[in-house]
Amino acid sequence: MKRVIILASGAGSNAENIINYFQNSTEISVVKVLCNKKEAGVFKRCKKLNKDCEWFSREDFFKKNTILDKLIEQTDFIVLAGFLWKIPEAIVKAFPNRIINIHPALLPNYTFVHFNTGYQNGRGLQQLAPYVKAIKEQINTIDLLFYGF
Repeated sequence: MKRVIILASGAGSNAENIINYFQNSTEISVVKVLCNKKEAGVFKRCKKLNKDCEWFSREDFFKKNTILDKLIEQTDFIVLAGFLWKIPEAIVKAFPNRIINIHPALLPNYTFVHFNTGYQNGRGLQQLAPYVKAIKEQINTIDLLFYGF
């Protein structure tokens, strides 16, 4: 069984949907959620779903190997579900092609890195569109896995 840890920063709606989707899977298990904001709504959602959710500090993530060691020990894949910090190079190198980012983007002006599809509605307004991409070491390089409504 493949193990997944979700990194989240906010309300946790994406994390909740991922947990629910894989709840009865025999191939993928969401092990836990890690969160960098003590007051984030994801903690309430995880409690409701009986899923472990742990807070971590900026120091644990960037200066110590606390989170890196936990990830190496406990997961096969990392899913960034609205996670708002840059991923340290050591984590990216430890999980090549095994970090997936799920996040909405205001298109065309506010995309992440160089992903720029540019959808506008009939009035020329930007639309919020979800996308899923694989994280790579080079910041301007991504593998787009899904984009749409």
